[in-house]
Amino acid sequence: MRQALSDWQDARALAIEAARAAGLPEPTLADPTLPAACTMPPADAAESSTARASPGVAIRIFDPASDQPARNLPITLHFANGTKKKLVTGRSGFAFAPRGATTKAVSVTVHTEAPIAGDMTITFAPLQHGIVRIGFDRQQLMARPFDTLRLRIAGTALVIEGAKGRYERQP
Repeated sequence: MRQALSDWQDARALAIEAARAAGLPEPTLADPTLPAACTMPPADAAESSTARASPGVAIRIFDPASDQPARNLPITLHFANGTKKKLVTGRSGFAFAPRGATTKAVSVTVHTEAPIAGDMTITFAPLQHGIVRIGFDRQQLMARPFDTLRLRIAGTALVIEGAKGRYERQP
């Protein structure tokens, strides 16, 4: 399932890039759906009175402006019965709760580091299975690359002190 979602995200990014290159508006693409083999069968009347194991909850954290995922971001998923599960987002921005939970997820706490260190809790409607999508402004969470940039003049070029590289005026 993780690979299928990753493949879908790659295909979506390529479609958006192709549309932009062609000068067309960004395509509207539907969210991925699970094949029948990956979904739970409908509940029988006999099963409805007993607690069933959940297929699980997934949290996807991404930047809506660029559709870039939040990788390796620690989160805590909170359940209605008070239990918590610590997770980390993968390369596609997804964090998957363990399957089989019999209680519903009610919120997620995102743990951020510098430059905006702290925790942010997002509450949502109780959910026993499905995907919770959380968008964030990636620029606000990125650390500045430097506080001060010193350039030295060397002929017609500006040379970065303490690093490799130079800025040169093109004729």
